[in-house]
Amino acid sequence: MLSGQFSRTALGAAGHRAAHQVLEGGRIFADPLALPILGEDAPAILAEARENPARRGLRAFIAARSRIAEEAARQAIEEGARQIVVLCAGLDTFAYRLEGNDELGVFEVDHPRRKPRSADGSRRSASHRRHICHSPFAISSSPNSATRFARSASIRIGAPSSSGSASFPI
Repeated sequence: MLSGQFSRTALGAAGHRAAHQVLEGGRIFADPLALPILGEDAPAILAEARENPARRGLRAFIAARSRIAEEAARQAIEEGARQIVVLCAGLDTFAYRLEGNDELGVFEVDHPRRKPRSADGSRRSASHRRHICHSPFAISSSPNSATRFARSASIRIGAPSSSGSASFPI
């Protein structure tokens, strides 16, 4: 991944969610921000999806996975969860579709080279949404990295600051 660019995995998953909205009408998973967050990449991604109907199964899988994860997170919020952590956030739009409140913090954890896009697809930070914090953390396959992350995640973190920043102590 080049600095300031999204990984192929992030673009692929986001592309499948966007194509699901356009080609299947979002029947499994409705996400009105899936297409806009792709920005200038959207037309090419949709064209590729139209040209490869064999990928419909993978699109359905990605849509179902997103729906299940978001339903579980929403249920946790309804039951009193005050913080949600989205690991390897990539181009996920869940945090942008949540109505923020003073008691909810959403932490998008991703590779430090990733630059967050706003929900309109621009590459500017979306931290103007008070409840969203972008927290860079490089998770590698090394056991030490996973251990450091597990330790930092177990520490209770306060609500996002007014600047929208937060960090995980390592």
